[in-house]
Amino acid sequence: MASFKGKEGSSCEETTALQETKTLVNNGQNHAKAPVKMDGAKSSKYESLCKIIAVIIVVVAFVSHLLRGAHEGSGSCTHLLTKGRWREGLGEEIWQPFGCMMHQYHMKEIRTCLQNRPLAFVGDSRLRDVYNLLLHELAGTDEEANKKAHRNLSYTGENNVSINFFWIPEVNASMEYLFKHWLKHSVGRPSFIVAGASLWTIKNRDNALQEYKANFTRVKDVMNALGTVNDGEFEKMLKASKALKIKVNRDEFPKSPVVAWKLQEPVDESLLSAVRKTITVEKINIYNSLAEIALYNTSIKIFKPGMLVKNTEQSSTTDGLHYVNGVVQWELYILLNRFCNAYIRPADASCCVPREHTTQLQYNSFAVFVACTLLFLVMSLCRRCRSPQVQQDVESNGAQHKSSCQWLWSERTYCVLKAMAKLTLIMAYFYVCDRTNIFMKEQKQYSNLVVVITLVVFLILGAYTWTPVPASKISFLNRDQSDEWKGWAQLMILLYHYIGASKVLPFYVFIRLLVASYLFMSAYGHFTYFWKKGDFSLYRMCQVVVRMNIFVVILCLVMGRPYQFYYFVPLVTFWFLVLYVVLLLYPKVTAELVKEDPKYLTWISAKLLFMFVTTYLIWNSSLVCRWIFSQWAIKELFVDQKDNVREWIFRSNLDRYIVTYGMLFALVYQLFRSYGVIEDNNMKRLFPRAVSYLVNFICFMTIMGYSIQAYGCRGKVQCNAVHSVVSFLPITAFLLLRNVSGFMRSHFSMFYAWVGKISLELFVGQYHIWLANDTKGILVLIPNQPLLNVIITTFIFVCACHEVNKATGVLSDALVAKDVRIMLRRLVIFIIMLFIIWWHKTHHDKGKMH
Repeated sequence: MASFKGKEGSSCEETTALQETKTLVNNGQNHAKAPVKMDGAKSSKYESLCKIIAVIIVVVAFVSHLLRGAHEGSGSCTHLLTKGRWREGLGEEIWQPFGCMMHQYHMKEIRTCLQNRPLAFVGDSRLRDVYNLLLHELAGTDEEANKKAHRNLSYTGENNVSINFFWIPEVNASMEYLFKHWLKHSVGRPSFIVAGASLWTIKNRDNALQEYKANFTRVKDVMNALGTVNDGEFEKMLKASKALKIKVNRDEFPKSPVVAWKLQEPVDESLLSAVRKTITVEKINIYNSLAEIALYNTSIKIFKPGMLVKNTEQSSTTDGLHYVNGVVQWELYILLNRFCNAYIRPADASCCVPREHTTQLQYNSFAVFVACTLLFLVMSLCRRCRSPQVQQDVESNGAQHKSSCQWLWSERTYCVLKAMAKLTLIMAYFYVCDRTNIFMKEQKQYSNLVVVITLVVFLILGAYTWTPVPASKISFLNRDQSDEWKGWAQLMILLYHYIGASKVLPFYVFIRLLVASYLFMSAYGHFTYFWKKGDFSLYRMCQVVVRMNIFVVILCLVMGRPYQFYYFVPLVTFWFLVLYVVLLLYPKVTAELVKEDPKYLTWISAKLLFMFVTTYLIWNSSLVCRWIFSQWAIKELFVDQKDNVREWIFRSNLDRYIVTYGMLFALVYQLFRSYGVIEDNNMKRLFPRAVSYLVNFICFMTIMGYSIQAYGCRGKVQCNAVHSVVSFLPITAFLLLRNVSGFMRSHFSMFYAWVGKISLELFVGQYHIWLANDTKGILVLIPNQPLLNVIITTFIFVCACHEVNKATGVLSDALVAKDVRIMLRRLVIFIIMLFIIWWHKTHHDKGKMH
């Protein structure tokens, strides 16, 4: 903290403004000092107002969702079975349950779920359709004899998978006897039971409602007892295991069966045969209402498949009674999600998925944040009681004397604790959004119309804020231009993730290109800095690494995710460290050395060649690559949630050459500039007119050729193989198009540049407070209002990321010291903390999970 340059008695905001002013003065921009200060104050006022509004919205949403949970239940299982809507997907319609995400199960997952967990269907021909479709999904069977069989059916597969259908089309003594049998005998008792019947009663007997009600009441009592049969024993075993301090798997305890009652879908009366004309939608609704009333406040789950039937399209049934596989398929998915999600825990599902285990490391992190917040409150009180005393002492004695609170006071510590207190609130919002069921989550929805409208909005905002670069800042790929590039690239990446466009191949290729361009700019900027400044100090290296990683490290601790989960930051950090080490190797070549002795160009060329060859050799051998990144000392930095380095190897392999190329491009550009080949600090063209036209034409055709290739490649594997070796071509083409013209080089979009300044926070923060369920879905604060929800969540998301950018900037300045000895001590402390975190992850938390 001693490195934080805050003045005693000044506020944190004033300190930041002072640092910005010093930067402008040091860059020779004294003329911009006054307007920057004025605009900064006005901007800060608007920013504070926006953030206050965001906090109010979050509080209101939090309270309203808590009240909704208290009224409807905090779990998502009820809504999964009873409420939802159809949404347009990629070429097909998908079902969206209310407030949660549903997984589409395939054969292997179904087998895993049903292993040693028997499933039973009890009812009429509609449930038989679900049974037959499940068998088709599971075993590929499609027997016509079973489709209309008025008899019991059964299936037994590998790994003790058992599925049974009991033909009991009416609620009667037979159904009651079956449930009583399961209640008395645990052997053969199903783990999952789906029952439903009333159509035969409606069809065959008039005025049978009272009889149905009496029978249903008796059956309901038995089903309710069956649904709670093991609850008492389950709790006893849990208490015993805790008392004996035995670590056990909760899933191994014999739980009570999950019993669901399937209400009847409506019929299409115009298509019903003569013998079924007595079945009407009105009668079905009466019987369904009777069942709902009887099952209220019981252990039996109510399933309403009628929600899947569109009122405007009942042609999904061929005979008016039985629905085609399109409807039955989603009925099966809903039931599998209700039964299996607790065991399988699919990554893209949130319906009926138990809350994730909170590790001891997370609890410890929460404790640190809360402690810092409490210390900040104490120091705030000290600041209040200190200020009047100091003012009084100054007026009376002409000098400051220590007040009663001054022994607790430190402006530098106050600024750090204030940043930590802000991060505490923001991290609490992160945790609530993505680690609890308080807020809703829904599946992503791709739409070409949404893409077009969003792009038009982005273009309008970019064009509206098109403004000249200050004359003193005009240069090739200047800071404003690079921020602009990062900004619009980040907007495209956000759009790509929000609508789930990874399956749209050209979009996927374009996003891969944007990630490569960010790595290119990173290499270009860092190489240029080291080349000009010659500052290879430990302070500079730590400053860059800490600034890039502090937000991610905090999220890893709070959200319980590995470092590689936020893959982009590890990727940029890794290649920066590679660049730093290569340039640090003897001799340290700089522009000044080359100017004195051009022979040093041979050394820098040899370094770049060495970097290229080493990269080629390592990443060209999957065995060597996996061995290097699997070593104990560094493995935890490269493994994913499955404790595998495969994802890191894939990510780093995609853009393995672009950093070397970015360094080479920066070197060539700096040499051209130093030898007077190009002059870029004015509004003139970089080259003569004819050459400029030719360069622009070649660049335009290069981008068009790459676009055609992106549309023409057959799959991601082929696209990725091409991308890794030719991505430098469209990046170079765009860079030249952006800078050859003096007009283009001397203008930029303020909107894109503003987004670019917080692009790192936006990229990482989207994982939990804009998207949801670790990027698999989207966060829903305003249910059933998609447009309003995206506006509200985006507003809060941007405000939070902007504040994170400011707070982590304060923490970074406090953590990194220019004094080498202090910095080395902090690095030792950091390594010890890494070891503690590793021990928690591999011993304490894993043991607790088991």
